[in-house]
Amino acid sequence: MSGRRERSLLDDAVRIWRAGVAGVAPERLLADAIRLEGTLLTIETSSGDGLDIDLTHVGRLIVVGGGKAGAGMA
Repeated sequence: MSGRRERSLLDDAVRIWRAGVAGVAPERLLADAIRLEGTLLTIETSSGDGLDIDLTHVGRLIVVGGGKAGAGMA
């Protein structure tokens, strides 16, 4: 295989990998699933149902997560 062809395959592989990583970026996924309008926090679930939480009387919110994406998701 020529050097040029190998470089093209490498470039393609890097682009595919980057697209995969971008597809599961916490910032994008959470922006699609969580909304805050005034004091109403809405969380969309995987089943398509929404969970509405009125934050009016909430003093603080604690987020707990685990796994490789835990910190980014929090």
